[in-house]
Amino acid sequence: MNTTQTLEIALNYALAISIYDGAECNVNIDTLEDNSFDLDLDGEEYDGGTYIIENGNVINVSLPNRKVYGTINSSIEEIINNLSN
Repeated sequence: MNTTQTLEIALNYALAISIYDGAECNVNIDTLEDNSFDLDLDGEEYDGGTYIIENGNVINVSLPNRKVYGTINSSIEEIINNLSN
């Protein structure tokens, strides 16, 4: 995936986290790359996690078990549901 496609996916995950946490979550544009993005939470750089896109899965590599929060096609509702599991 190119950076434009990655940004579209990252924006969905940032929105889902914002809704789920009740906090402002944004894509860190400075670190956006093909298949990789960081999210800032409430103005704190990287506090929303570091993610890679691998085989269509969106994986939070900030966590020890590399939690999969969804796929590149997951809806906001699906992502929120996966955040709570």
